[in-house]
Amino acid sequence: MTCAKTIWPLCVLALLRTSTAAAQVYLPPGADLTVHPGDTVAIFGNVLNSGRWGTLNGAAINFYGTEWQNGAGGQMPDEAYYGLDTTQGAGGIFRFIQSSPQYVTGAYNEATGQGPGFPGISIANTEGLILEPGSDVKIRHSLNFETGYVFLNGNNLNMSHGSTITGYSDRQFVVTGLEPNGGSLYRESLTQNDNLVVFPVGAYPGSYSPLALQSHTAYPMTFHARVFDSVYSNATSGTTNPETVVLKTWNVGQPGLNIGDVSVWLQHDIGDEGRFFPLHRDSSYISLFTGNDWDTTGPKGVLNPGTLTTGAQLPSTFANLRDFTSVLLANAYLSVAEQTPADAQLEFQAYRQTIRLVRTFWITQYERSVAHYELQRRRADEDSFYTVAVVPTQTANGTSTTPVRYDQEDDDYYGDVTYYRVKIVGQDGHTGYSVVRLVPPFVAIVCSPDPAVGFFTVNTFGFNRVLRMELYDRAGQRVGQYEVNGTATISVPWLPAGMYVLAFYDQNRLVSTQKIILLRK
Repeated sequence: MTCAKTIWPLCVLALLRTSTAAAQVYLPPGADLTVHPGDTVAIFGNVLNSGRWGTLNGAAINFYGTEWQNGAGGQMPDEAYYGLDTTQGAGGIFRFIQSSPQYVTGAYNEATGQGPGFPGISIANTEGLILEPGSDVKIRHSLNFETGYVFLNGNNLNMSHGSTITGYSDRQFVVTGLEPNGGSLYRESLTQNDNLVVFPVGAYPGSYSPLALQSHTAYPMTFHARVFDSVYSNATSGTTNPETVVLKTWNVGQPGLNIGDVSVWLQHDIGDEGRFFPLHRDSSYISLFTGNDWDTTGPKGVLNPGTLTTGAQLPSTFANLRDFTSVLLANAYLSVAEQTPADAQLEFQAYRQTIRLVRTFWITQYERSVAHYELQRRRADEDSFYTVAVVPTQTANGTSTTPVRYDQEDDDYYGDVTYYRVKIVGQDGHTGYSVVRLVPPFVAIVCSPDPAVGFFTVNTFGFNRVLRMELYDRAGQRVGQYEVNGTATISVPWLPAGMYVLAFYDQNRLVSTQKIILLRK
């Protein structure tokens, strides 16, 4: 059954059932089938397309089968093929709809750039669409996520120049795999006119780690990207450092010209951070593997929440930026690390002296080319450290080989835990940090005025929940019970003059007793 450039009616599907075991719908070589604008075709069996399966803009193929296979000679033309569009056809949408995994053999070869391409794919499968081994997939116009994932499974997914990816979020994206080697998401012929282009990738379902880039050249370049777990000393092998980095490695490249003039954003979730990374997250940076080691740069700032999603922006996500100019990026490996320490060794301590005053000091064992120090703090309800005092070095030229002591006070009138650290700023702009010290709140209960007439005020400090206050007369009889949450005004005009005892309970634990004298007018 063959036909050249003939638009077949939809009933032809009934004639295309094959005797092959795998495919229930078979389009033989040379056959031509086209779905018209506004038409929707539902397919419940497996498909083998070795002919020309065309779709026009506005057509929809709802695929409920398990496997879609393009044969070696299969084509998927759009309006341009039929002479209906003199520019660039848009074609229809192939929707993969199932509650169990679906599979696709694209018959495209990324290495040669040969093979058919879907005009548009929409993922409506909670279990995802899996690329069959040994077969890349090309999409010419659009990839949309309704629900679910695209699993590369060691293959490549190519998005043509000008194509779009929509609907991506932390719950629906392109899964590249856990291992250092595997398939990538390609985006073709990007230039400075394409603005910021997102690669919505993650190593596995639930681990969304997207990358975005902005080309700064007029020369079209094709970029590929993938992400995998861990950061290895040799990029793809060697030892790992799970403590002070984000536990992801992004592999990005641009075959051909191999010269980078591009800005790159890397986004991660807080759950992917190493144990000590959060302490210095605000001074993290993107590190490039140079062939022998991971390089170090000054921090460029951290964006929170990350914005590389079409869904809700999550407070637990962070994004880092780095600009690359005249750098070989044919096959680059990137990671997110914290700033390495400047060249000073010190011991840092912090403690609370009064309800307002925190005293800090640090003793340097040696200093070399230090510009100044910055005392930084972060309160319990804050996300990042910030500088509260700049302390100049006491040494000539910022260099010393003998111990030097620095003292700095901070006004911290705050009722919860505060964290402190020292930022070391070198004369070359590099920075480092001391250990982080925890300073507990000042715990106090103040009743005033004393003596009081008719009423008095209770203020509590350092308690993060409501206290129960019981009021007793001199005979030991309880004459009142109140709740105090930070501050409370206690009105007792009916009580006779005399001395009273106030007992304060944190839940059922007695934390303080005080005396107060009440007077009568």
